[in-house]
Amino acid sequence: MVLLLFLSTFIQALAHQALKFGHQTIEDGLSQSTIFTIYQDSQGYLWFGTEEGLNKYNGYEYKIYTSNYGDSLSLSGNTIYAIMEDKNNHIWVGTYGGGLNKLDCMQEKFTRYQHDQNNNASITNDYIYTIYNDRLENLWIGTDGGGLDKYDPESDSFIHYKHDPENLNSLTDNYISTIYEDKQGSFWVGTSNGLNLLDSATDSFTPFYHDTSDSLSLANKYINMIYEDRFGWFWLGTDDGLFRLLRDQKKVIRYQFDEKNSMSVSSNEINTIIEDKSGKLWIGTEKGLNVFNRKTNSFQRYYADALDPYSISDNTIYSLFEDKGGVLWIGTSSSGLNTFITNAKPFSHYSINRFSPDLIADNHVYALMEDGEESLWVGTSNGLTNLNLMSNKSIHYRPSKGQDSSISSNWITKIIMDNSDNVWIGTDNGINKYIPESQSFVRFLPDTVTPYYWSANYIYEIYEYQDNTFWLGTSKGIYEFDLENNNFSNIQFSKFTDTDLDSISVNAIIGDSSGKTWIGTEENGLYLFDQSDSSLIQYQMDPESDTSIGSNVINTVYIDHNENVWVGTYGGGLNYFDPTSGHFTRYTVANGLSNNVVYGILEDSNGKLWLSTNRGLSAFNPLTKEFKNYDMKDGLQSNEFNGGAHFLNNKNQMYFGGVNGFNSFYPDSINDNPYIPPIVITDLLLFNKSLDPKRYIHRDHTSMENEELVIFPKENVLTIKFAALNFYLPSKNQYEYILEGFEEQWTYCGNKRIVTYTNLPPGHYTFKVKGSNNDRIWNEIGTSIDITVLPPFWQKWWVRSIVLILIILAIISAFRVRTNVVRKRNIILKQSNEFKEMLIDVITHDIKNPAGVISSMAELMTEKQPDSEEIQLISHASENLLDTIKNATTLVQVTLERDISK
Repeated sequence: MVLLLFLSTFIQALAHQALKFGHQTIEDGLSQSTIFTIYQDSQGYLWFGTEEGLNKYNGYEYKIYTSNYGDSLSLSGNTIYAIMEDKNNHIWVGTYGGGLNKLDCMQEKFTRYQHDQNNNASITNDYIYTIYNDRLENLWIGTDGGGLDKYDPESDSFIHYKHDPENLNSLTDNYISTIYEDKQGSFWVGTSNGLNLLDSATDSFTPFYHDTSDSLSLANKYINMIYEDRFGWFWLGTDDGLFRLLRDQKKVIRYQFDEKNSMSVSSNEINTIIEDKSGKLWIGTEKGLNVFNRKTNSFQRYYADALDPYSISDNTIYSLFEDKGGVLWIGTSSSGLNTFITNAKPFSHYSINRFSPDLIADNHVYALMEDGEESLWVGTSNGLTNLNLMSNKSIHYRPSKGQDSSISSNWITKIIMDNSDNVWIGTDNGINKYIPESQSFVRFLPDTVTPYYWSANYIYEIYEYQDNTFWLGTSKGIYEFDLENNNFSNIQFSKFTDTDLDSISVNAIIGDSSGKTWIGTEENGLYLFDQSDSSLIQYQMDPESDTSIGSNVINTVYIDHNENVWVGTYGGGLNYFDPTSGHFTRYTVANGLSNNVVYGILEDSNGKLWLSTNRGLSAFNPLTKEFKNYDMKDGLQSNEFNGGAHFLNNKNQMYFGGVNGFNSFYPDSINDNPYIPPIVITDLLLFNKSLDPKRYIHRDHTSMENEELVIFPKENVLTIKFAALNFYLPSKNQYEYILEGFEEQWTYCGNKRIVTYTNLPPGHYTFKVKGSNNDRIWNEIGTSIDITVLPPFWQKWWVRSIVLILIILAIISAFRVRTNVVRKRNIILKQSNEFKEMLIDVITHDIKNPAGVISSMAELMTEKQPDSEEIQLISHASENLLDTIKNATTLVQVTLERDISK
C-alpha cells in the first residue's frame, strides 16, 4: 500500500480560492486598460473613465466616447478622471487637460466647460480630478492646481474656492484629490496638503494638517480618498498609509504595511476605499487589493498571480465601485477591469491546483462519502483520498505492487458506509473494506479468474440489501456478497422470470419501503424486483410512447421522502414513475432541465431535487415542476459531472463530483439574486444602421424609453436591441417582448436581446420588453417605446380625401353628361317616332285604303269575268300590295316600340 499523508496548506489554499475575480479587457470592448473611475447612473448603465475615452457599458457591450478633432460636441479630452450624474440626468465628465464636459444622453452630445482666462466665472482649471454631487444637488469640481469649483446652474458658471496664504480658513492647497460629504452633512475636501472641513454657512474651511510633532495627527499630507463606512468609521487613504479618523477625539488610528506581518495592509499608498453591501471594507492600493477585518483589525491581501486565472489582474488598483446588483468593479492601472460578485452562490470548490497540489488524489471524481468522523472520502480515477475536514489533512491511498493490504485499484467507482460503520470501496478491480486501525484494506473479488476489465470485478454499485449482505452492481449483472462468509454469488434472475440480468451492466440498485428493489442497467432499462413473489418487471423506452421511460441507460435511481421514484437517465432526462399507472413522466431540456444526462439525484430538506448533469447542476421543484440551473459561472467545478459522485450528509450538505474536483454546498444557502434589473432599449436600427436621435419625437430627454419613433413607408426593416442592466452573470438574463398592435402574445426569447420586424403595416404600435436577472427574477414592468409607421403617400388621409372628392366630381360630371345625352336622344327619338307615326298614318290611310278599294273591285270583277287573265292579274297584284303594306306597317310599329323602350 502506498499511503501519502499531506499536512495541508488547506486553509491557505481555500483562502486563495475563496475569492474568484472576473476580468474585462480591451478584448472585451474596453477602449483602454487604465481605469481611473467607475460610476453607475440612475438608469443602471455603468460608466468607466479610462486614459483613452469614456466607456458606457450595458452588460454586453461598450459604447465609447472620445474626443474628435473639429467636433465641438464631442468630449474635450480622452483622459477621464471623474464621472458624475446630476439631478437632470446629465452625465458630467472630468478630463485631465480637457476640462469639464456635460453629456446629454439622448442627443449624445457634449457641452464643454473649459478655463477661459478672460472669464472669471469659467472653471478655474482644465485638469479635473474629482466631481461630487452633494445632498443638495450642488455639483463640486476638484482640479489639479486650480482649487475647488462649485457649479451654478442658474448662470451656467462656477464659484471658486482657492488656497489663500493670507487666509488660514481657506483651502490648504489648490490640488483637490477627493471630495466627500459624510452622513452628518459635513463636507470634506482632500488635498495634497491635508484635509479640509467646509463650513457652508461661512464658506470657510477648517484644516487638518500633517503634523510631524503630533503622533495622533495625520502622518501624511496627501489625501487620496475619504470614506465613511456603515459604522460611522471615517477612513482616509493617503500616500503613507490608511487612517481611521476619530472625529470626536480629533485623532487618528494608522494602518501601515509591515513586511513582517502578512495581515497588515499590502501597501502604504492607498488609492481607493469602498464598503460593499455585505459590510466588507475594500482598500485598493498601489500594491494589491485588501479586505479589512474589523474584528481582528487585520487585512486579507489579494495579489495578481499570472498562474491563477481567478486572481486580480493587476496589483495597482485605481478605482473600486459596487453596482446596484452587488457586483464589485475594480479598476486597475494597466489590466482593465476586475469583477467580484459579492453575493455569489456559495458553492465551495475542491480540486488540485497550484495552492493545493495534493488536496485530492485526482480531479476526476467518481465517488464521494462522508463518514461519521468528519472525514470525506473522495474516489477518483487515480486513487482514494480521505480528507479530514477537522484537521485539514489529506491521506491518499493507491495500490502498491506486492501489498495485498493496499487498495485494489486506482479507479474508485463507489464508496459506502454500512450499518456497522465500515467503509467499503468499489473499484474497477473488486470491492475493498477499509481497516481504520491499520489504515489498510481487505480486497474481495467476485471473479478471480477473468481479467477484471471483462469480469464482474468492475463494481458500479454497492447496496446493503440486508444485514451482512451486499448486492453489487457489476459489469456482469448483480452479485450477492455474503459478508459473514465472504462469498460471492451471481443472482440468477432467470430462475424467476424470462428476463436475464446475469450478463448486463448494473449501474444502480435501491430498495423502497415496500421491500421491492429497483435496478438500473447500462442498456436494458429499469427493473423492479419483488422478492415476495419472485417477480421482475422490466421498463424500457418505447419510441412510440412518451409515457415510457426516457432512455434505456439508467445512471441513478432515487426514492424521495414521499416514496416517489425518480430515475436519472443518459439522454432521457429525469423520469418520475407513477406506481398507479406504471407510466413515466419525463422532464428534459424542453422542460427547463440543464441537460438530458442526469448522473446524480439528491433531495434537500425542502423536498427540492438536485441533479448533476453534463451541463451543470439543476434544482428541481416537484411541486411547481420548475428548474433552476447552475453552471461554472456560478462557481461549479465544471459543467460536466460524473456518475456516482454525489452524497448528502446528515447536516443537509451536498457533495457533487465531476471532471475538475468536487463541489460542496448547503442548498438552503443557495439563494436567488434578489436584484430586479432595469430594462432599457439600447439601440434602434433601420436596415441595420443605428438611428440618429433626431429621428425621435422627444417627450423628455432622459431616456429612449420615453420617446416615440416615427418610421417612413420605405423603412421596412426595424431592429430593436434591449438589455437588462444586471451585471451579475448577464449572459443568463432572460427576455420577453411584444409589439402591441401587431402581436397578440408575448414572445419568450431566452437570453436573446434583439428583435427585427419587417414590412410593418402603417399604424401605431407599442413595443414592450420585460427582462430578468441571472436567477430569472423578472422585471414585470419592463420598458416600452411607441412606434408609428407612416402610410405611403397615396394612403394619407388628405390624399384619400382629394381622390374621393375628384371621384365624386367625376361621377357628377358623368351624370350630367349622361343626362344631356339622354335628353338629346329623347328629343331625337321623339321626332323620329312622330315621323314614324305619320308614316304609318300615310301608309294606312293614303296607300292601304286605295289598295283595298282596288282589291275589292278586282274581286267583284273576277266574279263577273272569272276567265279574264287581266282581271286575275290585277287581283293578285292588289293582294301582294296589301301584304307589302301590312308588313311595312308592322316593321314601322316594331321599330317605334323598340325606340320607345330605349
